[in-house]
Order: sequence, then C-alpha cells, then structure tokens
Amino acid sequence: MNFHVHTVTSNGKVWSDVPVDEAYQQGLDAIVKTDYLDYRLRKEIFNVDGKIIKSIIPSSNKLDVSDLPKSMYLIKAFKNQQVESATFIKE
Repeated sequence: MNFHVHTVTSNGKVWSDVPVDEAYQQGLDAIVKTDYLDYRLRKEIFNVDGKIIKSIIPSSNKLDVSDLPKSMYLIKAFKNQQVESATFIKE
C-alpha cells in the first residue's frame, strides 16, 4: 500500500479530497498527505456578494488579510486549470 500521496499543492495531479475519499472508500482509518506548499498559486478572495476583493500571488505561506473588514470570505487558489476553494471568517 502506498502512503506517499501528493496533491496539486505540490507536484501531484489531484486535489486534497481525492486521496481522502479513496482512503475512506478502502476503509482506511488514516492517510498521510505528503505535500509541500506552492506559494506561487494565484489566490482570489471574494466577499459574501461574490465580488473579488483581492487577487494576489503570495510570496510566502502567509496571506495578509489585515486590511479586510470583519466578515466571511471565500478564497480560491488557482493552479493551471484547477481551482480549490475554502471559506474563512475574519473576526
């Protein structure tokens, strides 16, 4: 069994949910994702109305949101033709 898994955030070809779903379907209790961060991914932050607030290519693993007002946001990370998204709340 191969426990060495990469996703698109490093040099893999699938998003994070794919190996997790496969592990679950195979009845595994745990999985180790072996990724390194690709900071060159373009990221866009949207407000709750769907308006793009920021579009950046960060130079580190830190994303400065200090200038954003308190709210809920959607962040999308783009790599080639693939997109991964998540929500976050700034309090």
